[in-house]
Amino acid sequence: MKERTLAARMAVQGCAWARDIADRHVPAAFRDSFLNRNATNRELFALARRLG
Repeated sequence: MKERTLAARMAVQGCAWARDIADRHVPAAFRDSFLNRNATNRELFALARRLG
């Protein structure tokens, strides 16, 4: 498997993990911030889009 393909797959899995955590553990009022304003999660989603 090529490195870029593996990186893309891992980024997608990371995004799924972040969404799952947000859905199960983050109060609704804070989910958008957790997913979009948290620097780590924001960069993870951006990476997944770039590798898309």
